[in-house]
Amino acid sequence: SEVIAVVVDARLRERRATERVERALGRLDFMVSVDPYLNETTRHAHVILPPTDPSRTGHYDFAFTALAIRNHAAYARPAVPPGPDDYDDCAILSRLTAIAAGRPWEFHPSEPE
Repeated sequence: SEVIAVVVDARLRERRATERVERALGRLDFMVSVDPYLNETTRHAHVILPPTDPSRTGHYDFAFTALAIRNHAAYARPAVPPGPDDYDDCAILSRLTAIAAGRPWEFHPSEPE
């Protein structure tokens, strides 16, 4: 069977070979999209997993590091505390990987096999 996971991909209409990609996506047995938007790509998905709002996740600001004079890391804490059902991209992909590997979705990498 053919399965694909798409993570916040650019819309199909913005790419070359759109018709071939759309035909290929239409033939998949199963497709998961990790994307906050409904668009041309996610319409092919059997399951859409929206990541949490960016204001609810912490991040390192990489936008201005190319312009920096000194090496530094600037961590920004979440502006709004995440809810119990909020998962960022990393958590969603970790769980999908665990499921694909036959592990329970609550799998933690430090647990023995």
